Amino acid sequence: MEITERLKEIIRQETNTDIDIRTRKRETIEMRSLYCNVLKQLNPNKTLQAIGDTLELNHATVIHSLKNYKMYEEYNPELKRFKANILSYFTIDNEEELKNLSEIEKLKLQIYKVTLENDKLKKELKEQIEKPLSNFKIIDDLNTLMINTKGTLQNDIIQQRLQAFYIMNKNIKL
Repeated sequence: MEITERLKEIIRQETNTDIDIRTRKRETIEMRSLYCNVLKQLNPNKTLQAIGDTLELNHATVIHSLKNYKMYEEYNPELKRFKANILSYFTIDNEEELKNLSEIEKLKLQIYKVTLENDKLKKELKEQIEKPLSNFKIIDDLNTLMINTKGTLQNDIIQQRLQAFYIMNKNIKL
């Protein structure tokens, strides 16, 4: 089975969308864009017209689809998950299949795997950074302020005021 047909079938299985149907429904347009994006990623030497021919579209429509994919992904978070699932079908773990690949294809596969791992690590790091340091927003805000003013006179004044506030309130019993 040719890669284009396999890719269409995987998209059909994963998303229940037939990208060969002529429609302007948002879901179908996004899936066509996903198809073009994945196909171009898997086979960068494939011409835009060749990609368009697989969908009975012209090259300009493929260009439009590729340019808008990032926006579609931004407003439809599931699209990123679909892409990762679809690309996972094309990773090769079998030694016999690896032997049949050219050196360039092997390097592309390694780049793809490293890119996936990098994206995963970036996502985890972003989640850790955005996670609040404490249960109180004011403490997080003060911590940020202290970091941003480090080494300035303003930082020294803030520290003195916070120490005074702490000392005044540590012995208060409610």
